[in-house]
Amino acid sequence: LRSLRILNKIEKLQLMIMAISQSVLDVLNVLFLWLFAFLIFGIIGMTLFSGRLHRCSDSEFVGYPLNPGELPGSKVGWRENCVGAHISFMSGIEGMLDTERYYTSVTSPTGILRPRVWSPPAHAPSEVSFSFDDFASTCQTLYEVSTLRGWSKYVYAAIDATSPAQHPISNNSPGVMIYFVLWVLVSSFFIVQMVIGVLIDAINQQTGTAMFTAPQRNWMRTLQKMKACSTLVPIPIPTNPVIKNVWLLTNNPIFQNFYTGVILFNIGLMATEHYNQPAWYDQTAFALNLVLLGLYIVEIIIKVTATLPNVKIFFLDVGNVFDLLVVIASVVDIALSTGGGKSGLQALRVLRVVRVFRTLRFVRRSPRLMVMVNTMVASVPGIIAILGFLGLQIFIFSILGNQFFSGLKFGTGLNRRNNFDSPWDGMLTLFVTVTGDGWVGIMRDVGIQEPMCTSQAEVDAIRQEHLELYGRVFFPDPEMDVSDCGSTVGATLYFDLFYFLGFQFLRSLFIAGMMENFFAFKSSGNFILADGHLESYRRKWRQLDPGARGYIELHRLRTLCESLSADYNPL
Repeated sequence: LRSLRILNKIEKLQLMIMAISQSVLDVLNVLFLWLFAFLIFGIIGMTLFSGRLHRCSDSEFVGYPLNPGELPGSKVGWRENCVGAHISFMSGIEGMLDTERYYTSVTSPTGILRPRVWSPPAHAPSEVSFSFDDFASTCQTLYEVSTLRGWSKYVYAAIDATSPAQHPISNNSPGVMIYFVLWVLVSSFFIVQMVIGVLIDAINQQTGTAMFTAPQRNWMRTLQKMKACSTLVPIPIPTNPVIKNVWLLTNNPIFQNFYTGVILFNIGLMATEHYNQPAWYDQTAFALNLVLLGLYIVEIIIKVTATLPNVKIFFLDVGNVFDLLVVIASVVDIALSTGGGKSGLQALRVLRVVRVFRTLRFVRRSPRLMVMVNTMVASVPGIIAILGFLGLQIFIFSILGNQFFSGLKFGTGLNRRNNFDSPWDGMLTLFVTVTGDGWVGIMRDVGIQEPMCTSQAEVDAIRQEHLELYGRVFFPDPEMDVSDCGSTVGATLYFDLFYFLGFQFLRSLFIAGMMENFFAFKSSGNFILADGHLESYRRKWRQLDPGARGYIELHRLRTLCESLSADYNPL
């Protein structure tokens, strides 16, 4: 827990913790509502599916003669007849694709003799299952369904359910799907959204805007923007007739819309490139790229010419500098592409990736896309804070996982890449878990128990037998604990808590921050004072203050107000 001391060193993390702490009671109220939903749906689930998900490991034992009294070809099978052994080519439950694993080659005529086992749907090879047989198992199953990760397998198992002690029949009760759909709507779509709403309110309280109306919040943001405004550097209109015409061309909407169309065409051209494309397409794309590059170069030349003789005005615009860098990189890319491999600069051809950034020029010309971009930029500090908190959580849980779950038997989810044999491996495994990629399979493998693994009692018995027969222990380390069993209860609590905190809660916090910033920029666009009004004010001020002194004479104030009114500027 010493790693938690870092929270006192980073201001953004402190603000996030304060926002979370202020919303604890409201989040707990939502969680109590969630628990109430668990109670209702759990009781209904036990009533509908208790003892009905069990099946025989041999899916072909149904009908006559293994089930006396049933007709040949019948799909009915009973628990008392699921005895003996059968030839199988797979592990897991035959007929359940998510549990099947081939023992041998698909084309091999030789199978494996396996005993018939009556059990609920299990995850191979740990054989840890899900069911509705008791309230705890039902709540765990409902929680796994609420994560929406592989939830269809639970639905299919329930649809195939028949009656207790009877083998499932495919599509026996399709109507039970309504139960799972209602649970997903209530749990994943309703309650999770309530958590997001609670966190948005907590963020508003932390920023001091919780009691403000939307116009008041917009006015506060406008005041901050006004304080950040600076006087514009005067841009003199060229006196040379030729340069003046070029300057008017660059400010003409037709010129700007033309290059917007060029950018859109370039985006479409890049989107059509594909692997193993024909030679004629390579040549056509290369020729079109040359034409487009020529148009971009002409645009740069026109913009630079429009600023003569004071070229530094061109570089005052960040967008112009960005366009110039992209054009230079594109020229280098074309030069390397046509120069062959003798230049020794093949590695620099990665510069062609810079062509992708041409698409950002279109973003600058779309107000709606700029709202999205501004939202992401404004959310960066909050995102960094959330990622820092998530990294801290992964580190702490990886240490705990290394202490309790190291050296376990590998399965389908737990393997040489995903394991807890070291803190670093544990961090990688938890990072995979927090994305929701197969986290249930990892949890099942961590919960493996005997007889599917070697228990500590068996290890101690072997060690004692070695000491009695040989006087020594034939283990790499006589003191080594070589049990590879886990804990079903411990794995369930560990992964449920980590997934809830790491994915559902922090994801809700992430979405809450993004949505708050999005609605802030969205509502500011509908406010009486928009960013365009501030820019208009700066332009009108520049006309009366060409030296950028920051003040004007008193007798010019009337002129300023009249020019703003003529521009429909409420300022």
